[in-house]
Amino acid sequence: MNITRRAFGFKRPDALITLAVFALDGHRLADLAVGTRRTEGEDVRTKQIAAVLRFAAMTTIGLLAAAVPAAADQVPDQIKVPAGNKRIEVLSAHGVQTYQCANGGWSFLEPDAILQRHGQAVVLHTKGPVWTSVEDGSSVTGAAVASSPVSGAIPQLLLRSTGNRGSGLLGNVTFVQRLDTTGGLPSSGQCQDGAITSIPYTSRYAFWVADHS
Repeated sequence: MNITRRAFGFKRPDALITLAVFALDGHRLADLAVGTRRTEGEDVRTKQIAAVLRFAAMTTIGLLAAAVPAAADQVPDQIKVPAGNKRIEVLSAHGVQTYQCANGGWSFLEPDAILQRHGQAVVLHTKGPVWTSVEDGSSVTGAAVASSPVSGAIPQLLLRSTGNRGSGLLGNVTFVQRLDTTGGLPSSGQCQDGAITSIPYTSRYAFWVADHS
């Protein structure tokens, strides 16, 4: 199912999942993401984006229930993490993959997702790609180094850290895996140039650090 951002009153893409968390966990997380820079206009846009994410969450409940966690030995070889690293966290994610139409076809623009532990928002995933902890502000930026196709969904990925911030949950992450993906693909038909669409998806993200033991 497509979620067109224009239907919610804004026409250009921006990675404002940080504001959309307003819908799930109150102003505290939104304030963490944007500090004190929110204006009255931004509050309106916050609510609009929150509506998108609430809708995405509702449409992905079934996908989350259907997704089965990948055991370590079930992860495709091409996206396995190199030896010398250990997994520190696996979080369930729901969100959207946003695309913009150019030359009659959809081109990937950015991800917006909320990663949760036991139903609580823990990490925000935004354009970069960047993952940011809402608990301690630490973050990791990644670059894809390998992928594994998934029928009818965005591929599973192995990403290597290209930068970290802080000393918290994500401050020392070396690799990120995107696993058990469902949804997230745009329609294959032609589109109108300039149009923007956000497609609900689910996945699980595994975070790894160097193993010094």
